[in-house]
Amino acid sequence: MYQHGAEVNLFSKPFADRLTQLWKQNRAEVYYRETVASAEQANAMLSLAETVHHYILHFASLRHECVCSQ
Repeated sequence: MYQHGAEVNLFSKPFADRLTQLWKQNRAEVYYRETVASAEQANAMLSLAETVHHYILHFASLRHECVCSQ
């Protein structure tokens, strides 16, 4: 799933591999609600999402793909 981002040069292959690794390590705990994200983790994910979104809009020339109001 993250590999596609690397294929279209949204981010590097090593970064895609790291995201995949983090997802695999944490998916079961979150899916089965064995753990809850901390406020720090939630803020980090929001920051990452905002950064990726900004990159897509301003540097990847994909503004036309976004359905947001920006």
